[in-house]
Amino acid sequence: MKKLYLFLGAATCLLASASGYERSEWKNNFSNQKETLNIVGRGECSVTNGVFRSKGSYACFGNPEWKNYAVSFKARAPKDAEQVQIWAGFRANNRFDRYVVGIKGGLQDDLYLMRMGYMGTDEFLGIRPLGFHPVPGQWYKLKVEVCGSRIRVFVNDEKKPHMDIVDEKPFEGLDIDVHFTSYLSDDYSMILVYNASDVFVSSSLADNYPNVIVEAMSCGVPCVGFDIGGIPDLIKHEITGYLAKYKKSSDLTKGIEWIFEDASRYHQLTLNARNFIVNHCSYGKVLTLHRELGNIQ
Repeated sequence: MKKLYLFLGAATCLLASASGYERSEWKNNFSNQKETLNIVGRGECSVTNGVFRSKGSYACFGNPEWKNYAVSFKARAPKDAEQVQIWAGFRANNRFDRYVVGIKGGLQDDLYLMRMGYMGTDEFLGIRPLGFHPVPGQWYKLKVEVCGSRIRVFVNDEKKPHMDIVDEKPFEGLDIDVHFTSYLSDDYSMILVYNASDVFVSSSLADNYPNVIVEAMSCGVPCVGFDIGGIPDLIKHEITGYLAKYKKSSDLTKGIEWIFEDASRYHQLTLNARNFIVNHCSYGKVLTLHRELGNIQ
């Protein structure tokens, strides 16, 4: 799988209040090469010579609480790229719920706008021909204006929007604090995060035997997940956690609430989760099962 490279020049964001009368401006010209980047993904992000560069990952800028604003930036693909691909997210509630605008060259030179949503709410909002062939190594300007559910996208120095879309099903962010851990590559960090959690929620709609549930339960964390695939083999309903009805987000919510309704029950759930893993998923138990299945003496 080929990695996507992106070079990003200066970025500007104009913010408007709900009334539209109060405005402020946020800018980043990437002049600080030591800037701490909020990176999402396992790839690389860096700032060099006034340019933000990314490879196989992306970085977050600004404030997720911003709602109505206009953001402009210029970007390019490297000169040796096979084709131009420039992608940028905005109005990001979290890594799952956000909007993405993109320029894609190749056989079809198009401007894309999409909503990346949690729980099956992904949707292409618009595709428009660029009207020109983007060339690797050349800078291109993009400006995105968002106000309520209306999104307008401008390319280069256009006076009129290249795309003017009203999202009929906009997602609303949860009114809770979200903390991103970034990619965790060592067991110690993962154990710390699991032990700092009160509940683990798996929203997977297709999974055979998710290791993350095994890991969470091994740390004594009750789990909530859908009744699908191999998840019921781990989450024993109202014993080690809560099994929600398939694709019923309301039942998933009910399960999370149920976990915390009773303090003494919660304590028992933590013990049950840990004991289940020790008794059914420990190295010794798994090794014994494999020997029995393979008739190995």
